[in-house]
Amino acid sequence: MANRDGGRLLAQLRQKAAISQADLASRAGISRSMVAQIETGERKPSRKMLQALRQAVNASDQDADRLFTAFDFIPTGQTPEQVAALLRADKNLSSEQVERIVSLVREAYERAINE
Repeated sequence: MANRDGGRLLAQLRQKAAISQADLASRAGISRSMVAQIETGERKPSRKMLQALRQAVNASDQDADRLFTAFDFIPTGQTPEQVAALLRADKNLSSEQVERIVSLVREAYERAINE
């Protein structure tokens, strides 16, 4: 199920970038059939492949967070940035709500590590 959601999101980002599956495959260094299989949810890309696909469609940081979490990859980095990435992937939250929550998490995190 998660692969299908991630595949749909990848297809949307590819279409937003106005490139074909063949163009995306060429830019990411994989086959067009692999792109098709990822977009339909038949295959799950590795983190490295997903990073190449993200760069190939020139996804924003927010779209990249959504893409990685859609394929069940935990964002890397410090805890507040991981939480921010997961919150940005939540379709029920507006960007303003996400930023308010992230701000609270960052403040609490800083207090906790400085105690």
